[in-house]
Amino acid sequence: MTSLPKGRLPGVLVAVAALAFVLASCNSNVPSVLNPGGGNVPLPGPSSSSAPSSVPSSAPSSSAAPTGAPSHSPSPAPHSPSPAPSKTPAPTPTPVPTPTPTVGPLACAAPAAPIPGTYTTIIAIGNTVNSVFSPIAGSALWVRYMYTPATPAPTPSVSPTVSPTSSPTTAPTPQPVYIYLGTFKLTLSGGGAEPTGCALFVTTKDGSPLNGTNANSADNEFPNITQLVHATLVTNGLVSTMSITLTGTTGSGTFTLSDGSTGTISLTSRVGVPSLQQVQSLLHHR
Repeated sequence: MTSLPKGRLPGVLVAVAALAFVLASCNSNVPSVLNPGGGNVPLPGPSSSSAPSSVPSSAPSSSAAPTGAPSHSPSPAPHSPSPAPSKTPAPTPTPVPTPTPTVGPLACAAPAAPIPGTYTTIIAIGNTVNSVFSPIAGSALWVRYMYTPATPAPTPSVSPTVSPTSSPTTAPTPQPVYIYLGTFKLTLSGGGAEPTGCALFVTTKDGSPLNGTNANSADNEFPNITQLVHATLVTNGLVSTMSITLTGTTGSGTFTLSDGSTGTISLTSRVGVPSLQQVQSLLHHR
């Protein structure tokens, strides 16, 4: 099962403060000077003198005193109060969708094959029509190998190399398929039988051909080898006859090899896979 990584979006708080200063002045129709204490102070202006009046006395008449007194304008307020900082609400966390379960790994139900030993592998490509699989003529093969234990070779030290840049390739269109799993048994023509091995059958869900082929199904039988081995070819040939019948999530079949060996196939489970390309990564022999 795969899961999507979970994540969160952190909230960000932003505080913004604005400070305004309002300057006021008084209107006057007389000259003024700046008052350090605030406001404008008008300069004294000339006042008009009263005309001399005639009196019987010979003494000169006195002039009238200036009439205007300096006026004072009120000082403006120093400034407006600063607004309180406003908080930006934290963003709502984005919900993470629940991941869709996927299949894997797929396991072979057969016991591990004893090593050393000689075992047969079968590969067939064909079509499933009305739930019955038949291989295409000449497209069903078998091969027999002798397996012996092998020891891991020492890992050579390799200098890093720069890979050439290649043009991107278009990924194949996903093709949903069914995978059937089970076991097979082989009775040798010369007598005796091989240990029970693994059976794998793949067919498209909609019956269309597998990508790049003219067949909608593929069959594979193989030994359940769980250790490092050397393989030496013993013999090989064509599959003379093969038929597999699917019934819901299970299936069964028979086959005959060109050397006269015969066998049976038992498919015991089925899983759906969104893409044929996932089949190889899901296989796991135990």
